[in-house]
Amino acid sequence: MPIPITANERGFHQYGDDVATTYGEKVAVYESSAAKGPHCWLRIFDDGRSQVRYHQGASIAAHLNVEQATAIRDRIDAWLNEIPTRWATV
Repeated sequence: MPIPITANERGFHQYGDDVATTYGEKVAVYESSAAKGPHCWLRIFDDGRSQVRYHQGASIAAHLNVEQATAIRDRIDAWLNEIPTRWATV
């Protein structure tokens, strides 16, 4: 099934819904506004329900099972697949 692509208020795309991970983090894949692109963001959200406790300045990781990793891969693939139409110079 194709990943739904939505645009934010500035016209940049988010690829699918956030992916909930094994320990409660959520991962989002979305298009960057970087002028020299294409780039995408892989954002990891910890809303305080994660089983992992982070401290200030810590890196945040997402613990993925195969299904979750596949869902994130599919979102990155959706971004990669639309690069030729969104970045004419690539």
